[in-house]
Amino acid sequence: MLKKTFFLIFLFYFGISNAASICIDNGAVFDDDNLCRNICSTCSSVSLVSNSSGVCDKTNYRAFVYFNNKTYAISKSVGFWEDFNNLAVVSNQDLNALLAGILAFYKLDAWIGLYDPQRSQSFNYIDKSRFIWVDGSALSYDNFSSGEPNNYVANEDIGLVPVLGEHWVVMLSNGTWNDIGYHQLYGGDYSPKRNAIVQWNGPLDCVNVGVTSDRNQSPTNLIDNVCNGQTPCYVCTENGSNFRECNIAKNNSGQTVYSCPIGRVACSATYKNPICPKGGNFNANTGKCEAQPL
Repeated sequence: MLKKTFFLIFLFYFGISNAASICIDNGAVFDDDNLCRNICSTCSSVSLVSNSSGVCDKTNYRAFVYFNNKTYAISKSVGFWEDFNNLAVVSNQDLNALLAGILAFYKLDAWIGLYDPQRSQSFNYIDKSRFIWVDGSALSYDNFSSGEPNNYVANEDIGLVPVLGEHWVVMLSNGTWNDIGYHQLYGGDYSPKRNAIVQWNGPLDCVNVGVTSDRNQSPTNLIDNVCNGQTPCYVCTENGSNFRECNIAKNNSGQTVYSCPIGRVACSATYKNPICPKGGNFNANTGKCEAQPL
């Protein structure tokens, strides 16, 4: 029999020093609370863990954000596309919208990891198929501006710039993409200079939040381990192996809401029996979710 109130919604978060801010709209974790609140309708502060995938290099980058198992950041310096490593692969609309919000906040355009490896000679002609991502993946999602990518060559570029055409892609501050390249108008070595959006696998230390626990823990143990024994305990998870205490935040109407650190669904504010992961059932005798309750 359960002796403590236990709430469970199945979303996911992973794996507590300083704080980060979680965007309740999309589950993104920001190192900068001000940035989070300028992009998201509701943000909640949460503590960081120490066992991360790496260290946030705040000397060279800013605006760290963790989203869908990758950490992204904006370079503080500007350079040509080829000057940067680990440029971001923007493979879906949700990620594009998140990164566009950051660029709009800083009023920047920035390189992304999309390029034309063959440096196509089909100038002043729209052809998206010439582009691939730096990780070798094909272009399946794009957000090119109208009339782009056009591989533009100006008359004054001919015989002057080292590479004719536009073979590298930037995301503009409104979230749309353009191909750009060497042009006489840039002067100097004729290369365009921009900031860059870069990425790392997993959460870096400044955006790593959460606690890990076992799917076979009893609800009472989860309350003790996740909520420090305090009830009511609002907990969320996606796959039953990683649990996170729900955040308490205020929405735009000033109402208190309970939200999972990652995901779009608010945590339940009504008592429910524990909901087990897909393929599992709650065993009232043991107080655990089990694949085949005895």
